[in-house]
Amino acid sequence: MSEPVVSLGAVVTRPRALVFAPYLATAGGGERVIAAIAEQVALTHDVRIAAPRRPDPQRWRDRGFTELPVEVMNARAVCRATLGVDLFVTQTNHLPLPSFAKRSLLVVQFPFDDLHRLAPIMRFAHRRALATYGVATYTQFCREHVMRRWGLSKVDLLAPPVEQFPYSPELKQKLIISVARFISAGHVKRQDVLLDAWERLHPSMPDWRLQLIGGGSAGDPFVDGILARAATLPRVTVSLDLPAEELLKVYTTAEIFWHATGFDRSPTEPETAEHFGISTVEAMSAGVVPVVFDDGGPAELVALDIGRRWRIIDELTAATVELSNSLELRRLLQSNANARARDFTRDRFNRRLTQLLDAG
Repeated sequence: MSEPVVSLGAVVTRPRALVFAPYLATAGGGERVIAAIAEQVALTHDVRIAAPRRPDPQRWRDRGFTELPVEVMNARAVCRATLGVDLFVTQTNHLPLPSFAKRSLLVVQFPFDDLHRLAPIMRFAHRRALATYGVATYTQFCREHVMRRWGLSKVDLLAPPVEQFPYSPELKQKLIISVARFISAGHVKRQDVLLDAWERLHPSMPDWRLQLIGGGSAGDPFVDGILARAATLPRVTVSLDLPAEELLKVYTTAEIFWHATGFDRSPTEPETAEHFGISTVEAMSAGVVPVVFDDGGPAELVALDIGRRWRIIDELTAATVELSNSLELRRLLQSNANARARDFTRDRFNRRLTQLLDAG
């Protein structure tokens, strides 16, 4: 039931909301989305935020997140907790448990499970669970796969909110950056491919530098491999877990943004493509020209008047050379990228979220 509060002598009730963030400890782009949802819902509801485990406080602060009061719950406990709740919102990559809240919104990052491969009795149970939610996802790419894999006829779009950084052309340096987690399995970001490209490029771009930025720890075999490979190449920096204020400086000074997620993926594994591309849009807002792998969300974000898309390494290197040779072209694309990034402000996200929740 809603909790009563006293206002001007009258009893007024605020509806109750439960927000479940199953991947909160990751402290990545998707977690910015669920944190933004919780903050917006809190304007009109009494909100409880639940997660299987709390994020590391220092990691959370270093990545620029605001503090959130988090209750530790697993998915089954959350399912029970939806009883009597006015609004339930959760984020997922997998088929959910049912919700018993009055209204429920399921934000699907990407549908890793394929309903059609399950036994009939399981398909029936999951269809009933899905019917308890309104469903939204980030991009048309994700939407098509949610509808196909989960047999849904209606999936709404809810593009993530992206922090907007200042664009100062006069501060730009001859710097290429990549911002992505360093992981070796699953949703891999392919920094190894970017180093392959740099090995080909650096002799013809002696005034340029490459900086690879992302979450990761020395001692992880993949990270150690990237560090070792980068040490053999000139003018390469690898920055692990860069604090938010340092990342701002990098975005401000960089000219070109490299992205390789999805490179060489199997056609049967669309989940390994980039689902949206929050780091890409962050860079665009700061006037960094995006050069992105032509797949998933970035293919929808980056038109030719904003940046470049590539499918093979030769296209990545050719696009980079083209941009490096023309300051005029870079400034034009940077201005357009900055304007495009404003399609993903927090205000726009809040308006769209409110629209979806009001629609029930």
